[in-house]
Amino acid sequence: MMQSEAQIEQALASLRELIETTVDRKMKTPRDFDFLSEQIFDKLHETVSPTTLKRLWGYIQDQSMPRKATLDVLAQFVGYNDWDTFCSSQFISHEEPASLSILREESDTAHNVWERVQNDVYLHDLQELYKYRN
Repeated sequence: MMQSEAQIEQALASLRELIETTVDRKMKTPRDFDFLSEQIFDKLHETVSPTTLKRLWGYIQDQSMPRKATLDVLAQFVGYNDWDTFCSSQFISHEEPASLSILREESDTAHNVWERVQNDVYLHDLQELYKYRN
């Protein structure tokens, strides 16, 4: 899937925000980037240097694009299979299917499932809800 430069920047901004939410910490100081690098290693046993993270956050001025392998690791850190999957989730339609709209009106549980589908994290829960309802 080809993305424009603007879409890539948007996806990178979303990834940075999701990472900060995941670690419950804004990346502002060198210690924050050291911390994030350690968190990534602890979770995935993959190394992303603090310097690379600083570049990605703009803490160090550098116009170069991170390597895809680095982006894959960062996407995996927040629960995606890889960078391409993360990007795909950023550019899909977020229009609510009519069948799900009916479910949303019927129960709070369906509403919670819809919120998770919007985040493209727990799609399998929707399938389970349909099994439960039928």
